[in-house]
Amino acid sequence: MDLKPHHRKAARMLASERYTRKEVAEECGVTLMSISRWLKDLDFQEKLHFHRKKNAKDNSATYIQGRIDGLILQAIDSLDKVLRDGESETAMVRAACYVLERYHQPVSSEGARSVDELRSALRVVSE
Repeated sequence: MDLKPHHRKAARMLASERYTRKEVAEECGVTLMSISRWLKDLDFQEKLHFHRKKNAKDNSATYIQGRIDGLILQAIDSLDKVLRDGESETAMVRAACYVLERYHQPVSSEGARSVDELRSALRVVSE
């Protein structure tokens, strides 16, 4: 089958698993029978498989990034607690030095983070 735009759209929609076959058929302007027929076509199956793999990869990357973001916020919260309520001056000074060394870099440096970004992150954690 020569896949046309409505075939590709149907494959994307079906791969997302957010739509029923009936909803896909309505959105693509075809019958439910057409969708059933397309699902038997090898070219359509290949496109559907491609989109399912892409969605799985995107979902995995989003999940991992979410976990990393959560850990970063926890680490910032831990530094904040040590800076504010540290049991020893040594721990407080070490935490302060780490923050200053890591985040007080020129904004123009590649990958640098500004103190304003750190303050913003600390506000998010403390609210």
